[in-house]
Amino acid sequence: MSDPAPDPGDVFDDLREESAGLDALVAPLPAADWARETPAKGWTVAQAFAGPAGTGRPPRGAAG
Repeated sequence: MSDPAPDPGDVFDDLREESAGLDALVAPLPAADWARETPAKGWTVAQAFAGPAGTGRPPRGAAG
């Protein structure tokens, strides 16, 4: 027997909580740090962060 599907409201609550924690972690970064290149050639910190975050755009406070 399989487990029941999670409640979508619970999933969204978890995502909001995770997002808030991640935002608190990176919010203090100065603009210069967001613009720094990463080991992934051609990617800035802001670009690398935006991809996994699922927004496709840099986080608040990120340069450019």
